[in-house]
Amino acid sequence: MVDDFDVELEEAAQQARGGASAPKPAPSTGARPASAPGSGTPAKPASPPAEAPGEPEAAAKPAADQAEGERTGPARAMSARKPGLIGRWVEAISQSLSGLRLPRIDLATVAYGLVGLIVFVLLAQNWAPVRVNVFGVYIDIPKAVAFILSVGIGMLTLWLMQRSLGERQGAGRR
Repeated sequence: MVDDFDVELEEAAQQARGGASAPKPAPSTGARPASAPGSGTPAKPASPPAEAPGEPEAAAKPAADQAEGERTGPARAMSARKPGLIGRWVEAISQSLSGLRLPRIDLATVAYGLVGLIVFVLLAQNWAPVRVNVFGVYIDIPKAVAFILSVGIGMLTLWLMQRSLGERQGAGRR
């Protein structure tokens, strides 16, 4: 008796080989095949016709039987369920993270990590709102955001000044 799972495995193997899939048989109901009339033994399936003595063996075998002999191992069991949404996300994330390399850990890396951690702690502790006067408009923003904005504006100002001085010095050297 052939169950549905065996049929699905054979179809998957046949599709992997590139062959067309055979029509699916009706699911088995657990009933035994009809027995031959007048005998108590079940009927056997018809056996394939015997080969003619002059024909080569490869010509007599169908292509599916030849490919079946080329299998390298037993049929693999396949999951009956497809991975869910979380399973697909986990698989995609693990594939993307598999190409990442860990940074080398030296004194500079540890120092930058500690500085970053200290800055994060200070920003988290100073999250209380502060009133800022921007061109006559009062705005309540967290202290940490005001600090980051002031540092950013200062960095932008110094970068623009350095860039303009570099262009002046570069023009004088030409």
